[in-house]
Amino acid sequence: MRNCFFKRSVPDDESYRNYNRNNMFSVQPEIERQISQNMYISNLWKSKFSSPIEQNLKVGGYRILDVGCGSGIWLLELARMYPNNEYYGVDVTPLFPTDNLPGNVQFFSANVLYDLPFEAFTFDFVHQRFLVRNFNTKQWQTIIGELTRVTKPHGFIEIMEMDLTPYCQGPTTKKLFEAFLSALHARGISPVIKPLLQRTLESNGSLVSVKTEAKICPVGEWGGIKYLEIGLPILKLMKKHNLEFMSITPTEYDELLQTYEREVYEYETFIRTYRFYAQRIQPKFYRQSYQSYISNIGFTKI
Repeated sequence: MRNCFFKRSVPDDESYRNYNRNNMFSVQPEIERQISQNMYISNLWKSKFSSPIEQNLKVGGYRILDVGCGSGIWLLELARMYPNNEYYGVDVTPLFPTDNLPGNVQFFSANVLYDLPFEAFTFDFVHQRFLVRNFNTKQWQTIIGELTRVTKPHGFIEIMEMDLTPYCQGPTTKKLFEAFLSALHARGISPVIKPLLQRTLESNGSLVSVKTEAKICPVGEWGGIKYLEIGLPILKLMKKHNLEFMSITPTEYDELLQTYEREVYEYETFIRTYRFYAQRIQPKFYRQSYQSYISNIGFTKI
């Protein structure tokens, strides 16, 4: 992997759309949704991460990996804030920009379920967020194993997720999310993520000091948080799957979404988001070759 050097700054949230336009980057609806979500999470959490790495990022020389990077907005912002590091993003769907990138940022197409394209012990910080809709309960052990594999000894992994079931539901919200959760259950996806991820992280013998932070996320501007994510893009995206579990027409579904948009304000609906982070221990045979390490401890590369 080549060394990267910071060549140019990346604009703040509010000017990101102009940044894309100036660089001939077409902002599609899903990218717009991710940018809006990133703004919301930044305003809610007041930070980009929870792992105790900020001083190291300020000093520089770190390698950071963002798995499931999507539009790349989180990684680009971090590169602007802490320019003296190398940043790598991977995603199955290449929504990330490919032209006029800062010199310390690279993006790749890859699937964490089928090996990340990096050697073991490559990154000081490995980050992943909001992929709960993509993985069933059995796959999380594989995913965390792969995130851990590419993390350096004493480095950190951090996973940010949300529960997929809202609290303080009105009748329309309940009807929509019953169908949404039925579609998820049919794919083996758990809508309540905290106990699953805590258990999987704590059972990984290569991780220590597992910690969890949580915040309540208002669904609707009743919480006073700018750039609020109210879930409409996801419910629209899941329309076809949800209708399989609902005895209504597509037009009636759209009408429910309009009611839902008003209802979340009336009932002050909210969801819970979490950040899970842990430190990678130094393997006993770290100074040996990676292949020797595998044979000595019986670790099978995912």
